[in-house]
Amino acid sequence: MEAGESDLEFLHSLYLDPRMMAHLGGPLSESVVQERLQKWMGHWRKFAFGVGLLRWKDTRQKIGVSGLLHSEIEGEKVLEMGWMIAPDFQKRGLAFEAAQGYFDFARHRLHPKTIIALPDEKNLASNRICEKLKFTRGKVFAYPFLDRTLDSVLWRFDF
Repeated sequence: MEAGESDLEFLHSLYLDPRMMAHLGGPLSESVVQERLQKWMGHWRKFAFGVGLLRWKDTRQKIGVSGLLHSEIEGEKVLEMGWMIAPDFQKRGLAFEAAQGYFDFARHRLHPKTIIALPDEKNLASNRICEKLKFTRGKVFAYPFLDRTLDSVLWRFDF
């Protein structure tokens, strides 16, 4: 489900939470979260897919975000996949389920050449998701993420 302006409070709860942002360089400012949402909304308008909200099946409670974005890494055009699950819903396999869903969507509907994921080197849970999706682990590199640089693992799946 596409994220919109009405989801800004929930996005702030994720991106301003030190626990959620421990592997992403720390909390973001409210203005950076707003810019991020605008980028996602623009991607949806242009491509009819992108980063969306994840909701708990029974209650429809917002529990995280996940999705795909067109990206360029080291001069290569790729689809970048990401996910983030609120602390109260972690350790239930939900991030893997969301990532698997977006991976399958991309493979069957978008037919990309490559999908990548860029988790922080120390984010064991996200790196494990990449392994389970059968991505190939690449190098660790300094990845510019918003207003910071992360030590990210370049995971890729080539079709």
